[in-house]
Amino acid sequence: MRYRRGLSDKALKLWVEGSIPKLLLLPILDCIPDDPCALDLQLRERGVLQVYHGNTSILRIATNELGNTFQLQFDAYDSVVKELWPSLRREWTIDEVVELSERLRETLLVLVARTGQPYYRNKKEGFWENQLCCSYGRSWTPKKEWLILDRQAVIGFASATDRTKFYEPIVKRHTAARQLLFEKQGRKWAQPKSIGNELDLLVVNQEREVVCMELKHESNSDGIYYGPFQAAVYRDAFLAGPLRIQ
Repeated sequence: MRYRRGLSDKALKLWVEGSIPKLLLLPILDCIPDDPCALDLQLRERGVLQVYHGNTSILRIATNELGNTFQLQFDAYDSVVKELWPSLRREWTIDEVVELSERLRETLLVLVARTGQPYYRNKKEGFWENQLCCSYGRSWTPKKEWLILDRQAVIGFASATDRTKFYEPIVKRHTAARQLLFEKQGRKWAQPKSIGNELDLLVVNQEREVVCMELKHESNSDGIYYGPFQAAVYRDAFLAGPLRIQ
């Protein structure tokens, strides 16, 4: 099992010292001036940058091992981009980043407009995940009580079989405790649902403690009532070893 979010030395030099941050990241961060938190950037395995609009992943930027070329992956919107901007899906060199940046803003605006209302514009969980990641992520300062390390956090495994074997006893234990609470309560506040495999937010507090956080909107009574069991599953997963965090 693994949890890797670091950049290689070559990728770090490319993103920090190269022209990509200014010419490629700014069109993403400034895509919607009236809503600077509409798009959120997260670091993934192998130095991949993932762009979220609410609960929807609309773009991944992946560099090659040498750090001299990169590709854009549009996840759920790949067919849309293939139809409207087929050339965007090819491999790009560093020298072509100026041309790409001019077209990327237009593309992202279209993809944002096509994102369904439940994922952001209804101002529920996806909307607030973006707002929190913006405030306690890229706009973080040492005075703030939280630093968000990751959203939709996932522990990596060598195979799906290994993942199932690892999570099965943890989920079983907390599902049983949740069911016991459901059976004991005098009033049925909510119907239990299956526990997912992604953690909403992984944060560090001012005491340098890593905290597993599940974000629920006030309209989601089921999620609010049983959310602590869901967070407890991820807590136990991150506490279990051997987990190598990079």
